[in-house]
Amino acid sequence: MTTDTKKFIEFSDIIGLRIHCKNEKCGTSLLINDANMASLADQHNTALRECPVCGAGWAVPSRNEGQFPGADMSFYEGLKKFLRILLNMRDFEKNLGCSITFEVKNEGKL
Repeated sequence: MTTDTKKFIEFSDIIGLRIHCKNEKCGTSLLINDANMASLADQHNTALRECPVCGAGWAVPSRNEGQFPGADMSFYEGLKKFLRILLNMRDFEKNLGCSITFEVKNEGKL
């Protein structure tokens, strides 16, 4: 007999997101949570564009990498839109006749 354990989370379970700088010499982290999510999602806030410590591109690919031509701002704007949707869905879901959950992968095999 095999056992399959699945993990599901609701919008209300998401209490934060973490952005962690991939620059090995930096490693700065930014926690996006209820205290700052609305501010960071604002179209005029540029804090998610690059690391505040080393300047490495976070949600906007570095221009010298050339891996994502033409996509300079699309992920950045998508991330901000995701944050706004997350904020709205957590409130909106209370009025729905169903719950919406995400399945997340297991950390390892049992």
